This record gives sequence, structure tokens and C-alpha cells, in this order.
Amino acid sequence: MSKEIQRVVVSENEYEVWSEDEQKFVINAPSNFYIINALGEKVFYLTRDRALAQSQANLDFDNKYTIRTVKDSKPKYKSESGEVSVRGSNTRKCFAPRLKGLK
Repeated sequence: MSKEIQRVVVSENEYEVWSEDEQKFVINAPSNFYIINALGEKVFYLTRDRALAQSQANLDFDNKYTIRTVKDSKPKYKSESGEVSVRGSNTRKCFAPRLKGLK
């Protein structure tokens, strides 16, 4: 007997809310997995497993929707302060053979 997965419906105008602390719009996402139904609402499934979320969506909506994931707004290569943490270095070994003889 498995536990039933809860779902939370967030309307389109409630998806992005203004945060006074951060002074910017933040995403109101109760979970990482959701679908967008025919009314434009986002239905979030409160689980950590995508397969479980998809199976619950199949039961709820008769195999009509595919689970989507909420993407992080901060790329992996940026630190919390916004500084780029990955830097490239060019060495002579990395250049193309046609460029090695040029000075």
C-alpha cells in the first residue's frame, strides 16, 4: 500500500510572487514536478520521484499530460554572489594545429 501523492494547484497569476526580502519576483513552486492543465494552472505533485509524479498525473488526467520540472534560475557555473566560478585557460597544447605556428 503506497501513500497517495498530494497535489497543489497554483494559478498562473500566483506562480510568480513579489518577495519583499529579496526585492524581486520569486517562483512559487511547492514541488519540483508539475503539469500545466488546460486551464493554464500548474498542478504540482509533492514527491521526490518523477516516475511517481507521472503515474499520479496519469491517474488524475487519463494519460494526457507529461510531468515537467522546475528549473533553477541560477546556472551551475555561478556562485551565490553571482561571480563566475569557472574560468578557461588557453595553453599552447589546446590550440588547433594550424594555429601553433602563428605568432
